[in-house]
Amino acid sequence: DSSMTELEVEITSPSPGSDIEPTFTVAGTATPGAQVTVSIDGEPVGATVAGDDGSWSVDVEDELMPGEYELGATATDGEGTANAVSFLVTVIAVDEFEAYILTGGCQQAPSTPTSPLWLVALSGLALLRRRKR
Repeated sequence: DSSMTELEVEITSPSPGSDIEPTFTVAGTATPGAQVTVSIDGEPVGATVAGDDGSWSVDVEDELMPGEYELGATATDGEGTANAVSFLVTVIAVDEFEAYILTGGCQQAPSTPTSPLWLVALSGLALLRRRKR
């Protein structure tokens, strides 16, 4: 049938080859009304329906470990027609605590402590040392 149009799907964010955080939002455009499924290394991680203007977005909320991943999006319609796009991205960020541990922990402390308990613990240790003298 020549009246059938090919489903369109494109990922606009993140861009191919980019460095991303462990959780991120995938956004793009597709044929309006198409079901869009986002995958990482071929495994579905979320789905949505492209809006009237074709825009869509899916939040990837399960933290990814640092490394290279294939990010993909597949658009399907009710007729079983599908189209897909994919490219590689690299997850590079880790949370502050992990970064602190991985760098040896004895270097400079993170610029923003992960919790006020660090300050309380350090204050308590300082008071204990003073009392023993």
